[in-house]
Amino acid sequence: MGRKQNIYKDSNGYYFKANLGKDPITGKRLAKTKRGFKTEAEAYREYMVFMLNQTNDQVVSDSYSNENMTFKDFRDQIYLDWYKSRVKPNTFNPRRYCLLKYFEVFEKKNMRDISVLDVQIFQNKLLSSGVCGSYINLLCSLMAGIWDRAKIFGFVEENPFRALGRIRVEKKKINFWTLDDFKVFEKSIFTTNLENKIMLQENLSQTEYYDFFHYLFYRFLFFTGLRFGESAALLWENVDLDEGKIKVLYTVGNRSKKKSEQYLSTPKSKSSERTLFIDSRTILLLKKWRYYQRHSGDIKLVFSHDDVFIDGAWMGVKFKRLQEKFGLPRATLHDMRHSHASLLIHMKENPKMVQERLGHAKIEMTLDIYSHLYPTENFDVVDRLNAISGRE
Repeated sequence: MGRKQNIYKDSNGYYFKANLGKDPITGKRLAKTKRGFKTEAEAYREYMVFMLNQTNDQVVSDSYSNENMTFKDFRDQIYLDWYKSRVKPNTFNPRRYCLLKYFEVFEKKNMRDISVLDVQIFQNKLLSSGVCGSYINLLCSLMAGIWDRAKIFGFVEENPFRALGRIRVEKKKINFWTLDDFKVFEKSIFTTNLENKIMLQENLSQTEYYDFFHYLFYRFLFFTGLRFGESAALLWENVDLDEGKIKVLYTVGNRSKKKSEQYLSTPKSKSSERTLFIDSRTILLLKKWRYYQRHSGDIKLVFSHDDVFIDGAWMGVKFKRLQEKFGLPRATLHDMRHSHASLLIHMKENPKMVQERLGHAKIEMTLDIYSHLYPTENFDVVDRLNAISGRE
């Protein structure tokens, strides 16, 4: 591989020389030199960071040949550092993985040479290898974002990933529990004997303790519609047991796949930060749970035994086992969120209320996901029109 452009070597090591264009007054060319790098790669990386921090985007395209910009160089040296500074770790890490895994076919190509036909062939190969259409759309959306960024600097003129468009994908069927399903679950795991002991705050066996914990957590998901991460990150300081409301301010963030690197993160979007009123029975059960939880110490997380985030994979496995044991419809933890939305719609709550309770950024998202759950709405409208359209 040849020497990277704008990177040089002298007796003290590597250095970069950045071309900053011309002085608008004197017309003289402007440049910035920085020395002292041990390797060419280090100098090149610092050069790219320096150029990205310049206020004039044209500086980058002036100092780097459009014809020499390969997809790999732009992704690794420019885009990923920029993207990392704008999203959370639990968004960046899996998307970085996608960008490094799936696009080797484009890495050595100049970005300007990648055509719509190349993208079509790429999509076809993924489809024939069994990758689902929705995942291919995600991958191409990530690539379209890279090309959008490259256009700013003049490295490309067209965006082949946007020109081709999305693959048509059949809408996935949403699984959810009805209120009757939940009542079967409740009756099966939260027996009358267990409930009586909890209400009297009697000592519980280990099995009874965990039955109570699991029942309460799954109930909480069903009656609040919170995402798993929002529930796992709920703090007692954000629960008002007297007023019967909670503040959703955090979710579980992941810097890596290691559980030890989980942390309290801000929610998915600004609209996800919300205050919810919850039903009185759930509030009563939360009060009882706090009584039993305090036996383990002053724990800040609501759904925890030791102030460590509960494990999503294990809670999902446990939920599946309980469904099989009690003969209930198959549903995931996230399906409890759909179940809550279904419950609200069945109660004839308006879509705006459903949107706000679920923390969706836009009502269009709510309607797109749950519009099929409003099958009787047209009949209701006709009934109301019939009621007012007769002769007086």
